[in-house]
Amino acid sequence: MAGEAAIAVTALAGEPILRYADAAPAWAAVWNAESPPGGTRSRGPAFRDMEELLGYVRAGRGVVLVPEPVAALFPRPDIAYVPVTGLPPGRLALAWDGARRSELVTAFVEAARTTLRPAGLRAGQEADGT
Repeated sequence: MAGEAAIAVTALAGEPILRYADAAPAWAAVWNAESPPGGTRSRGPAFRDMEELLGYVRAGRGVVLVPEPVAALFPRPDIAYVPVTGLPPGRLALAWDGARRSELVTAFVEAARTTLRPAGLRAGQEADGT
């Protein structure tokens, strides 16, 4: 699969999925692909950081779903990153402690809002328009 332009998520049904060891249950369901379309998953080893994850992938112990920006941060000639189709779009939210508002937090929130506006999104709106 490493040479493919893209892979359907259903093609991964027989592959062991590496597991993020310390993931909260809601995040584990996404990160670990516990409810994949098209079949069941066998569980691969649990990892605690990216180096351990990449070591397991390199050793052929399993596959893992990572966001594109994460793949870009860890380029390796011995690891293939291939887009996976058939997955729902990811969601990202900005959260902060409202009781600890600072100038830095205010500036960051405004920068996020400014960044979303050119994409046609409003604060609180998701890419699918909701």
